[in-house]
Amino acid sequence: MTNNEPDRAEGEAVDPAVQPGKTARDRIDGSPLAPIADENATLGNALRSIYQKTVEESVPDEMLDLLKRLS
Repeated sequence: MTNNEPDRAEGEAVDPAVQPGKTARDRIDGSPLAPIADENATLGNALRSIYQKTVEESVPDEMLDLLKRLS
């Protein structure tokens, strides 16, 4: 028998916010927290985009020259 629920000790309370098979977005739809979650998602996407652009940026030649002088 397959059980996809996590193992819990007998009598352990189940967190009502945890709803197997539902995404975080599904759990908050219609709640007063939905607008905040939308803002957080927008901010998170913007931060990920900025981080990715920074990671892909090349190191300036001047910085590489300074690093070579230190070694």
